Amino acid sequence: YHTSIYDPVRKNLVVFGGGNLEECFNDVWLFDLVSVTWERRKSKSKINARAGHCAFLHPNGVEMIVFGGFVSNEGYRNDLWALSLKKYTGKKIAPTQPEDAVPVGRLGATMIVTTIRNEDKAVLLGGISNGISINDVWLLNLSNYEWEKVTIVGRSPGGIYGHTACLIENCIFGYGGSTMDFTGETPALPRFANLWCLSIKNLPPVWTQPKVTGNVPPKIDHTGVMITNDMLLYGGGTDPNVYQLDRND
Repeated sequence: YHTSIYDPVRKNLVVFGGGNLEECFNDVWLFDLVSVTWERRKSKSKINARAGHCAFLHPNGVEMIVFGGFVSNEGYRNDLWALSLKKYTGKKIAPTQPEDAVPVGRLGATMIVTTIRNEDKAVLLGGISNGISINDVWLLNLSNYEWEKVTIVGRSPGGIYGHTACLIENCIFGYGGSTMDFTGETPALPRFANLWCLSIKNLPPVWTQPKVTGNVPPKIDHTGVMITNDMLLYGGGTDPNVYQLDRND
């Protein structure tokens, strides 16, 4: 439940936060892809220790943006932080909108950076809050950090969390995840093997479900990365295999 981004300037993998069954963390680790070594940085930030949050590289190339997650003794969060990739110090991004105009606190969501209407945006998909999976999509303007909830066209995957998402051209591909509802006597915890596409070429965004050939098992809390126009999936349990989604097939 940690996050990691690639810093292309310093050729580092930057890892922040996460947790185990006992506690959450707010430390920063760097993995140097040249020397293939780890370094733990003493975080001078006031970022609360958290797990299940989202993080992405800001288009300015000098900040890692952290959103939400679960904080011990505080619960689900919807706060925003900017972690400097030069000094690895954090600064809270002060909200400029009322509470009912921003996403609810959540964990297990995904955020993808793209350009919409000639503006840099981060697209927030899904997550879980207070025991219920969330079925919504938000845009975060990366110039003023204002949120916008968007109406979606098409049949959506429903409330999901623990999925992965990658941007390929003008489409966000999401795979797997689960849904949760602890409001009843018996919570449902299925794992999905569905692939979804959210087209963001125009607004409003449109959900579609592409036809997929091949066999990929249901997954939750796995990782996904984009290489050229392919999406690679790994982990999410005891499965040691890497799966490739080839759009050209």
